[in-house]
Amino acid sequence: MVKSFTRLMLVIVLVGAVMSQRAPRVAAEPLPPTPAWQITCVDCPKLFGELTDRGLRLDAAGHPHIAYGGDHLYYATHDGSAWRYETVDAASAVGSAASLALDAAGRPAISYYDALNQDLKFAYRDGSGWHTQTVDSGGPGGDVGMTTALGLDANGRAHIAYSDGTHQSVKYARRGTSGWQLEPIGAANWQVAVISLAVDSAGNPHVSYYAHYLDSSGDDLVYARRGAAGWTVETAVANAGYLWSCSLALDRFDRPHIAYPASGRQSAIAHWTGSAWQIETMTWRGDNPAGLSLAIGADGFPQVSAMVIMQYEPTSWIVEHQYKDAAGWHSTGGYSRRYGQTSLALDASGRPYVGHAEGDTLVLSSLAGAAWQSQQVDVSRNAGKLTSLAIDSSGRPVIAYWPGKIAAWTGGSWAFDDFRPSGEPTGLALALSSDGQPRVAYSWHWSMDIFEENGLDFVERSAAGWQRTALYGGGVWVAIGAPALALDAADAPQIASGIYNEVSPPGGPPYSPPYSIVHFGRTPSGWARAPVDEPGYSDDPPRVSLALNQEGHPIVAYTAPSGNTLKVASNSASGWQIEIVDPAGGGDMSLALDAAGRPRMSYVGAGQLKYATRDPGGWRVVNAAAGNFAQTSLALDASGYAHISAYDPANADLVYAWQDAAGWHVEVVDSQGAVGQGNSLALTAAGQALISYYDASNGDLKLAVRQLPKAGAAAHANVPPTVDGDLADWPALPGVPVDTWNAVDHGGLISGTDDASARCFHQWTATHLYAACRVDDDALVADSGAQWWKDDTLELVYDGLNDNQSYGADDHKYELRIEGGFSDYTAPAHPAVAFALRLRPGGYSMELAIPAAQLGASPMQAGRVIGLNIGLIDDDTGGDAEGWLGWSGNTWRRADLCGDLLLLPPGSEASRGYLPLILRR
Repeated sequence: MVKSFTRLMLVIVLVGAVMSQRAPRVAAEPLPPTPAWQITCVDCPKLFGELTDRGLRLDAAGHPHIAYGGDHLYYATHDGSAWRYETVDAASAVGSAASLALDAAGRPAISYYDALNQDLKFAYRDGSGWHTQTVDSGGPGGDVGMTTALGLDANGRAHIAYSDGTHQSVKYARRGTSGWQLEPIGAANWQVAVISLAVDSAGNPHVSYYAHYLDSSGDDLVYARRGAAGWTVETAVANAGYLWSCSLALDRFDRPHIAYPASGRQSAIAHWTGSAWQIETMTWRGDNPAGLSLAIGADGFPQVSAMVIMQYEPTSWIVEHQYKDAAGWHSTGGYSRRYGQTSLALDASGRPYVGHAEGDTLVLSSLAGAAWQSQQVDVSRNAGKLTSLAIDSSGRPVIAYWPGKIAAWTGGSWAFDDFRPSGEPTGLALALSSDGQPRVAYSWHWSMDIFEENGLDFVERSAAGWQRTALYGGGVWVAIGAPALALDAADAPQIASGIYNEVSPPGGPPYSPPYSIVHFGRTPSGWARAPVDEPGYSDDPPRVSLALNQEGHPIVAYTAPSGNTLKVASNSASGWQIEIVDPAGGGDMSLALDAAGRPRMSYVGAGQLKYATRDPGGWRVVNAAAGNFAQTSLALDASGYAHISAYDPANADLVYAWQDAAGWHVEVVDSQGAVGQGNSLALTAAGQALISYYDASNGDLKLAVRQLPKAGAAAHANVPPTVDGDLADWPALPGVPVDTWNAVDHGGLISGTDDASARCFHQWTATHLYAACRVDDDALVADSGAQWWKDDTLELVYDGLNDNQSYGADDHKYELRIEGGFSDYTAPAHPAVAFALRLRPGGYSMELAIPAAQLGASPMQAGRVIGLNIGLIDDDTGGDAEGWLGWSGNTWRRADLCGDLLLLPPGSEASRGYLPLILRR
């Protein structure tokens, strides 16, 4: 199925031309309003951090299990032949500090941190699947669970030790038959860095943690044990120095052993002998052992893994493993080149397995004889820190984004391309050529050890692939600001950037002072470079913005570091002319030109989102919204009204401000987590706003699409269709698409058009309204009986009189279920309503015939508007549904949530099935 803005826009134009003005909708139920924005995840890779010291466990068969996360909570296990992966908790920004335990049957349980809500969470799997729950929220404004440690007793009950950041203390949670029991461990006023836990054979928890006392200079390794009388807390090692890791394990006598860093190349194990703490040191091959993980073998001897520094350079951390026997300590050598926490587990024979991060890769290593063997478990990746959005000639979005990729909507899916930047992009700008090919200007940075390079490149794609031009570069003494890019009528690129250089630029005279706004332009003879202005010194080159006037001459907006003055420089045959826009200052500007070529600018300054316009009388500045915004992006619609996206740092939100005849309007687009950085806004030809941006909480590239009024059209049927589930007798009509692109995804887990999507069509006669839908669904499930809302189901909602009054005789919500069930809300459908459904490979098709009398007025007439909503429920695995698409929002039986269905006149081009001819109206 092809998803497209264009078809929807054509129907909207037609509906707006002939329909009467609808009365304002009044909510009949206390439900949230229909979202104005549809949020799409464009590039959403896994993003996870380090393991905990108990992120890895081995089952009775010696198979490894690993819990990890950051954007979501993940679980990986190796079944002896391959790795199997599960997303345990798909909520946003969960899964860090994951601590894993296996019960006697090998079933996993995980404690972990919910960074978005600052809560401690717990997940476990039983015969019915995974279950997640919040253990402790810490109360209003509380922050608990940033560090967690989990253990299970012999009965499978969970014990969790975790940090309470709100009260600067350690807490303990025990899961019983009546729920979770929470209690503090020791006193408050501690800064807790690391926690480790083990459960003894009697079901009692033992906890070790590092505590820095906020009211003193003490840095202690603390040990706590819970018995029948409560908690016993003592200092195992006083004034131990800064302990960036500790790991606790129990021997066969249930006596604790705690591994912790000492000094230099040494770490230590504090061992309780039964009457006192005994300290044993061990020497590593490298310095500063960190990320310690301790295990006690069946022989009673300890084994430890750690990260150590072989040399004082960023690339020389290695994983090292040591074990003890009757002869003393032995090192098995090092095998990695990255820093991070290790997680050690031993199989039944005492063979060590170590999980750890190796850069962006999660690695599991095991000792085979005298050699370590490593395998990749999973890969972490970040996307979207920087974005630049453009709309192609078909109205589809194209996004350039960090770390150097292009995402283009093809109509049914996203297509990705990599332009392979010279280094890590620090700023980028996208433009599309007249044939739709991407052009990208980007600044970049590269460093390795003491070496550093910075540059400005331009890349362009053609049938032959990507071609790169290096425009500027230098070492540590060069700083290059984020560039701005525009193409002239001949597709020749022009670029502006702020450059700081303490040395002479390659091939040109030195700049004096060294900071300049620079313009680059490609001419038939090559690239030309010229300074625009020398606005003063700045360590951090500010943002610039660029537009080309009708003659192709550049206009550059920028902030002068001296006085923070906002300026615009215009180029003509006589050179650059510079004028001050706002002497009060401003930054993070975005520049656009109206139809007459007059500059318009959004920017931030003095606690306001501002908008400046230039007319013959000079610059005029207005306040669009109050707030300390950043990173604005501006576009003008066909009427010349401004649309601005901006980042709200105080709330970490993406904000949208737009202008119409009534003035300025402001709304929050996305507030789920830390979102909105790197935003870029563009408008379609119909004025629909799209914003690309970065979701920092999950490391994802996202796109927000502002929903146009929902409308569809019903063609007049010269020959009524046969209601049999076979759509072969339906003409080619402008259908209404229902998918993750143009509908609200209430579950968030529908992955694409094959997973769940629909296209619905309507025809009418004087006596009936006919509906047909073709549904694509790659897994059809109906296992919930009367609870149809958990199974694959199509919902069609009608407000027959279009009166916005819910629950009348003209209002219906038909549920069409894949096992043949058919109902009208909670009651059987009227006998006169005909329904048919046919399963097919990859989905199903359905037809519905509704007598006009059921819709409140008879006969049907051209020009009538009926309220319409369409819902699609997707269940792929049984149990609860994974996702629920609502074309016009929530598919409750509510008239005020419906879009519009226009009955087209007989003989119209659209009624005869020629969709392209709809433009003639």
